[in-house]
Amino acid sequence: MAKALLVGNGMTAQIISDYQDCNMMTSFDNQNHSLLMELNDSFEQFRYRGISYNDIHKDTGHGIVYCNNVKVNKILYDFLILQLSKSFKNATEVFEKFFIKYSLIYQAVSSELYGVEALLKVANMLQMNNYKDIREIANILYFNNGNNGLTSAKNINVDKFKAFINSFDFIFTTNYDKLLDDSTKKKIYHLHGGFNYKRFCLERHPYTVQIFRVSEDVPLSEAYLIWGVNEDEKAMQTEATAFLPLFLGLSPFPISALSDHLRELQGNDFDEIHIWGYSGQNDGHISKAIANNHYLKNIFVYCNPLTELGDNDYEERIKSIYGGLKECQFKSWDEIWEKVK
Repeated sequence: MAKALLVGNGMTAQIISDYQDCNMMTSFDNQNHSLLMELNDSFEQFRYRGISYNDIHKDTGHGIVYCNNVKVNKILYDFLILQLSKSFKNATEVFEKFFIKYSLIYQAVSSELYGVEALLKVANMLQMNNYKDIREIANILYFNNGNNGLTSAKNINVDKFKAFINSFDFIFTTNYDKLLDDSTKKKIYHLHGGFNYKRFCLERHPYTVQIFRVSEDVPLSEAYLIWGVNEDEKAMQTEATAFLPLFLGLSPFPISALSDHLRELQGNDFDEIHIWGYSGQNDGHISKAIANNHYLKNIFVYCNPLTELGDNDYEERIKSIYGGLKECQFKSWDEIWEKVK
């Protein structure tokens, strides 16, 4: 039976500490202090310090509100709706979209924004004009001065890590780093691009924008990395485009390595997929590909044994990400770490 692995940044952050959210924010601050301050100041109006991170979905004596089947502490909900009403006519819709679907609710109880995607979400919600600047800095941070492969790894036994990665027949990742590439000769499907992906027009086909994977890293300014606040924005960036109708004969059918990767995830013949360090939030294009793979029978989700494993709300949310179409089994992420340390 063939098996697949899907890896997210939760893995990389534990192996290369520069990718942890706190260190990423420090690096972002070093790159552009004024921009980070502007984003934090703009979000300050939505910060509520009366409850803890662990109480966001609990009744602490004020009741619970259900939003898209997600439980929210009522006092936090009332506060955010009030604040949003000062800037938006459709406050409830904005709350459900950005604070629930895009998870900004977790930023509301933090003293500072954390995570590059959170910065993008805030800029998008408040319609700020610095979205492009954030993406450019994000590319620099994730390249990490080239320290993004196995030579920069800590907290693992490299040989054991390689053996674990090579135990899978198909390997997919939303990461841009080279930890997986350095561990195996098997093809790594970088679903969101990377430092050896390019998006450009071929000279002989100037009316078609294509996305290619090349053998070596390209200059950072040319590398194609996908960033976005939701699945639609990310999915759109995986696609190649043709500017003229194909029947004119001036443009070939547009080619995209990233679209091909998604088709491999949806169509390859593997019975099970193991998911490590990947939350599935705002990546519905990936979750749908998994749900629509008719060969796939079992999904193994490796999660936090202290806060997620055995938590019914968490497990039901993860099952819903895959449309309830597959058998989901939840395991402690310690099972993997014990194999690779």
